[in-house]
Amino acid sequence: MNESDAIDMNEHNSTMIAFQMRDYHKKTVFEAPDLAEWKAFITGGDGTTVKTEHRFGVHTCTAEEWKRFYEPMESNKQMFD
Repeated sequence: MNESDAIDMNEHNSTMIAFQMRDYHKKTVFEAPDLAEWKAFITGGDGTTVKTEHRFGVHTCTAEEWKRFYEPMESNKQMFD
């Protein structure tokens, strides 16, 4: 894949991905920038070698950005509570 084949994920400002780490026992969001750094990228390869095709910038979501996400399906809501 080269840059001319790349998908512009910001083209319509509609593609967003959110992720977080949660403390399993406390059921709280785990945030420790001194211990962990988030990175997001797409890799490609031929089954033998792997290379990074595209890197994404990451940041902490604002309240306005969170509002743009759809509500989870009823069957998945327990994963978010």
